Amino acid sequence: MGVYKIIKYTANTYLYNLKIFLLFSIAFLIAFLIPLFASVPTYNDLGSIFLRSFNIYYNFNLIDLIVIIASTLFSALFLSFAIVVINLIVKQKRTDVKINRYIIEGIEKYIGRVFVVLLIFTFVLLFLNLILYNYNYGSIIIYVIAIILTPFFLYAPSSIVIEERGIKNSVIQSSKFFFKKLNYFLVFLILGILLLSIPAFIFDFILNPVLSGYLQMVIDSIFILPFLVLLLCEFYISKFAMLK
Repeated sequence: MGVYKIIKYTANTYLYNLKIFLLFSIAFLIAFLIPLFASVPTYNDLGSIFLRSFNIYYNFNLIDLIVIIASTLFSALFLSFAIVVINLIVKQKRTDVKINRYIIEGIEKYIGRVFVVLLIFTFVLLFLNLILYNYNYGSIIIYVIAIILTPFFLYAPSSIVIEERGIKNSVIQSSKFFFKKLNYFLVFLILGILLLSIPAFIFDFILNPVLSGYLQMVIDSIFILPFLVLLLCEFYISKFAMLK
């Protein structure tokens, strides 16, 4: 299946199941709101939450560490839940697998594995962000490392849910598929930037920066992120020849 057909199929699936996606997209919103309510030093850009390294590096104590770790864990848990549910929807619609009692009972397994994958990626970047803060070109190094890690983590959740692989094998399969279908990632990247930038441009034009940032976060969490996760899953499941 070509890229255009996959995107079209993704859009149709998204619109057909819009109520379901809107329901579970609340988990995305909660995941991004947790750091704000937990008083973690963050800032809002393009509707996403980013950590302020300066505040952590120069105003850091044990309580801050506990708050950051706890908020990160809860955010990752909600993200894992939303990602797993979207992948299960795709798995049910694109294969002969039925969402039965066995799969529902095993959802904790999927969420747990995706949760670990997200934590590894998050804490690696957080750790590097802290130790490289005072180094020249530290931010550039972090971006490079993030790019290097992306192939190993991008499709890992889909591999975990669709193929029921363990954490190690899902990371390996993710990297293999990433490099085999590099054009999928480029399309995903371009489409993601466009979808995230359009609301940002509109809201920044008509609203004040603070209100605009929070409204972007709501729109991104409820509408855009579910679609992008769905697209990644559709890309990954396209590797199988026999699909509905």
